[in-house]
Amino acid sequence: MNEERRKHPRRAWELKVPFSVGGLDKMEFRKTIVHGNTIDISATGLCISTDYPLEPGQVLSFGNQSLIAIVKWGKKLDHCYRVGIKFI
Repeated sequence: MNEERRKHPRRAWELKVPFSVGGLDKMEFRKTIVHGNTIDISATGLCISTDYPLEPGQVLSFGNQSLIAIVKWGKKLDHCYRVGIKFI
């Protein structure tokens, strides 16, 4: 039985990408620049692996904020995190 819940097909896409993670630090908004490796992409999101711990609900921006995404899920693996993000 296929339990795939995605509305859009994914395709493999491997690329090293920089992105920024926004957050509050001592009541000040700061951005942290992080790098990750894409795993796959669809019309509405992508999956990446990164050394940086990301949590559901965090907002990411790519390409000088021209593409914004939200973390939907994350999984800690042995040496990295695998994360699903949705474009917004």
